[in-house]
Amino acid sequence: MARESQGLQIALIVFVLFTILLGVTTFIFSKEYSKAKALAADSEKKALDANTALQQAESENMQMKALVGHPETATLDAVTTQFNTDMLTFASNFSGGEMKTYRLICQWLFKELQDKNALLSAEKQRLQEQKDWVAAQERAKDEQIKQWQERAQKAEQDLAARQAEFQKSQLLLASTNQKLGEDKKNILKQSQDELTKAATEKAERDKQIQNQENYIQKLHTTIDDMDPPVVDQPDGVVTHAGRGNTVSINLGRAHGLQRLTNFSVYARDMTDVTSAGRKGAIEVIDVFDDSAVAQIVEDEISNPILAGDKIFTPLWKPGEQQHFALTCGIDLDNDGRSDIDEVRNIITSNGGVVDLWLDDAGQKFGQITPDTRYLVEGKRPTEGSTTERLNARKWIIDEAKNRSFRTMSLDELLNRMGYVRQVHVVRYDSKANPADFRAQPPEGVPRVSSGTVSGLYRKEEPPKPVINSAY
Repeated sequence: MARESQGLQIALIVFVLFTILLGVTTFIFSKEYSKAKALAADSEKKALDANTALQQAESENMQMKALVGHPETATLDAVTTQFNTDMLTFASNFSGGEMKTYRLICQWLFKELQDKNALLSAEKQRLQEQKDWVAAQERAKDEQIKQWQERAQKAEQDLAARQAEFQKSQLLLASTNQKLGEDKKNILKQSQDELTKAATEKAERDKQIQNQENYIQKLHTTIDDMDPPVVDQPDGVVTHAGRGNTVSINLGRAHGLQRLTNFSVYARDMTDVTSAGRKGAIEVIDVFDDSAVAQIVEDEISNPILAGDKIFTPLWKPGEQQHFALTCGIDLDNDGRSDIDEVRNIITSNGGVVDLWLDDAGQKFGQITPDTRYLVEGKRPTEGSTTERLNARKWIIDEAKNRSFRTMSLDELLNRMGYVRQVHVVRYDSKANPADFRAQPPEGVPRVSSGTVSGLYRKEEPPKPVINSAY
C-alpha cells in the first residue's frame, strides 16, 4: 500500500513537472508567435506603404513625362536624348549658366521674345512715324501743286491779257500816224520779253512739279519695300575654318558673289551688325557654285575665326547691288591727298556701284539715281577750302537728308566691309632687305647738321699767338 502510494506520488510529481514544462513551453511559443505575427504585420504594412509610394512615384513619373512632351512608355535614355537635342536646337545661345532646364530655357526664351517684341514695337512705331512724315509730305506737295497751279493759271491769264492788250495795241498802232510807230515798236518788244519770261517761268514750274511728283513716287516705293525691323543682318556664315590662312563660306556664284569681295567677320551669336564688334576680316579668293574660299586678312590670336562665325559687308547683298554717293575729302592714308579713285575701285570690286562723287575741287561726277542708298562722308574741308567745294559738299549732304540716305564715314564703311589696307612688310630673317633698316631723313629730305656738335668732334686748331710771349 505504501509502495503504491509512493509510486502514485512519483507519477503525480512527474505529471506536475510535465505540466509546468508544457505550460512554460506553450507560453514561450505563444509569445514568439505573437512577436512573429506582429513582425509579419509590420512587414506587410511596410511593403504596402512601399508599394503605394512606388505607384505614386510611377504616376508622378508618367505625369512628368507628359509635361515634357513624352509618352508614358518613354525611357530615361530617350528623354535624356530628346532633352540634349532640344537644348542644341532651342538653347544653343543660352547665357544663363551651364545648368540648363526646361523651366530656365522657357524663362530665357520668354525674355528673348519680350525683347524682340519690344524691338518690333519700336520699329513699328518708327515705321508709323515714317508713314506720318510721308503723309505730311504729300499734304505739303498737294499744297505746293495747288499754289503752282494757281500761279500757272494766273500766268496764263496774264499772258492772255497781255496778248489781248498787244492785239489792241496793234489795232491802235495800225490806225495812228508815223509818230506812233516808234511807240509801237517799243511796246511790241516789251510784250515779247514778258511773254518769253512768262513761258520760261511756266516751264520751270512744270519741271519743279514733275520733280516733286517723281520724288513722292520714290518715297512710296521706298515705304513699300520697308520690312521691319530694319537692322543690318549678316550676309553669310563661315562653314569651315582650317589650320591654314583660309576659310570656307556658304556664298557662291549662285548668290552673285565675286572674287576679291571683302567681308567683316563677327561672332556666331551676333544678331545686329551695328551693335557688334568685328573679330576679323576675309577676302574671297575662289568662288564655286554654292560656296567660296576666302583668305584671312585680319584676325586675333586670342579670338580666332571659327566655323559658324557670321560675315557681313555693306557693299554687297545676295542678288543685288548697293549704290553709293561719295563726298570730297576721301583720304585713306591721311596724307592730305584725295584717294577717291582707289575707294571707287574698292567699292566696285566688292560688287557696289558709285553713282555720284565729288573731287576736292568741288566738281561733281555722275548723278544721284533712285537706287542710291548710302552717302560716304570724307574728311571735312579745311578753312582754306574753295567756295565751290564747300557748296558742293553742302549740296550732296542736303540731298542725302532729303532723300533719306544712310550716311556713314569712310572709316565705318571700310571697317564694316572688312577692308584691310596692304602695307609694306619688313622681314627680319635671312631674306631681309637692308634698305628697310637704313636711317631715313624726314619726308625724304637729306639730313642737315643743326650746328650743335659734341666736344669730342671739335676741329683742332693751333694755339693763337700771345703778345710778349717767348713763343
